[in-house]
Amino acid sequence: MNFAIYRILGNSLPPRHDAESTLRNLSYILEHEESLPDCTKHWILNGLIDSTLEAACRQMIEAAGQECHCLPFDGDGYRMQFLDASGMPEDLRRNYPPNFDPTLIRNRLAIEWIYRHKSIAAININRARNLAIELGRQHARWTIPLDGGCYFNIKDWLELTRSLHADSSSLYALIPMLRLESNTGFIEAPGNYPIEPQIAFRADAPDRFDERLRYGNRNKAELLVRIAAPGPWHTWNAADWDCFVPVAPKAPGRFIEAGRAYRLETGASPKVESHERQRHAARFEGVVGMTQALDRQALQNRFASFAGTMPPSLQIQAELLTRCDQVLAHWQRVVSDQGWQTLQTLWVLPLLTDGGETRKRRLGQAEALLRFMESSKDGMAASLAMNANGIWMHLLKLALALYTKQWALASRLLNYAPVRFIANQTRNASGRPINFADCLNQANAWVILARLSAFAGHDLARYQGVQGESIAALLAQIGQTGPEAPEWRARPEHYALWLSRLTALLMGEAQPVSPIDSAEFMPEAWQLLAEPVQSGP
Repeated sequence: MNFAIYRILGNSLPPRHDAESTLRNLSYILEHEESLPDCTKHWILNGLIDSTLEAACRQMIEAAGQECHCLPFDGDGYRMQFLDASGMPEDLRRNYPPNFDPTLIRNRLAIEWIYRHKSIAAININRARNLAIELGRQHARWTIPLDGGCYFNIKDWLELTRSLHADSSSLYALIPMLRLESNTGFIEAPGNYPIEPQIAFRADAPDRFDERLRYGNRNKAELLVRIAAPGPWHTWNAADWDCFVPVAPKAPGRFIEAGRAYRLETGASPKVESHERQRHAARFEGVVGMTQALDRQALQNRFASFAGTMPPSLQIQAELLTRCDQVLAHWQRVVSDQGWQTLQTLWVLPLLTDGGETRKRRLGQAEALLRFMESSKDGMAASLAMNANGIWMHLLKLALALYTKQWALASRLLNYAPVRFIANQTRNASGRPINFADCLNQANAWVILARLSAFAGHDLARYQGVQGESIAALLAQIGQTGPEAPEWRARPEHYALWLSRLTALLMGEAQPVSPIDSAEFMPEAWQLLAEPVQSGP
């Protein structure tokens, strides 16, 4: 009988771990863990984002004579994911602020749900665990996929192997785990709370981890429940709206409990380590922080790749820049006199290339306007509006943030656009009367926001909620209900043409169109939106 340990190293997720925990615990295990009889040791680097860290880990592992496998981070796949509030109860979808600050949301399960697509693309821990099982069963009787910071001492290892040698019927081994407050002296962390055991798999064990489950979303507990392992995880439920067909158990009850493993110190604060609820919250906070950093960097890299390589049709166009300059020079007066709609022209700014002294002046004016939109009472109220004005404000702030290279704000606005879309659609479907002109204005704003988002590498036109919610579906709905409105009946050809061309624009296939009642856009700007979007980094 032989054994294979596969430890899985992932990205540190402060505040659940400190930033140095990956290298620190790897070094500790390689230096201090004794040779374990009848056992080979292997490592899986699971989607490490920092290439320097990945190289350092691989070098240390291979220098110690142990095998290293790498599951690379799929940046392209990650960038295709959206935040998604669809599927939750109506009150949650409708009541989230459209600017969506996750720090203000107390429902941890809601945050986990909204970030679910990004989370599983960035941290698919169960995929790595299942890879470990498949690799191990090719050469070992028992495979033990471990979290990266798990450690065996020789006494507990021998107890585990003796128990498995004496047992011929078990397919799984539950290995109790103790958390350490300090690696030095093996000081156990205080607290009376349940800790999920590590799980060993015999080569013929049929059950696997469910790869649909996200980090922090019962990703290990679900398997413990499925194999009927006793413990509090049987009462750990997903959110009511988190419905999926459960995996059927294949070999329940075929387990033995034996040995012991230690979870090395994470570097998290004592508050985080004090209770499972605190650790649960810290996991989600870590996911939010990591995805925000990834999105911000991807956006910055994309625009850096555009420098000096814009297609000729995106070079300075005098009419557009003149109109933008007129608005920027007098925005305080026109907003005061006529409202925020007078700023609509400015969404075109990120699509233009300009330079010299005029750009410096334009940049200063754009920064001042953006500060006012973000901080003034009127600006914040307009941002929260659940109508066309709120969508236009979102679009205009995104355009100004991209133009002024405020990547953190621009990334937040790009990511939260689907959350606003679902909140807005939920409110529209609440039975309240909807003004036809506002509905058309919303459609204009969403389509232009989708095209500008695609230019920034975030293809909002592809977003689809769990019930089929999408911008394309919104346009289709207008096509079905619009002919009932008096305005449409009065000018059916006009609105039918507008809808067909707006639908084409959503897919980047627009011809120049004539302005309609709810939007006054220059034909040149529509042409810009129909330009093919570069793929970027």
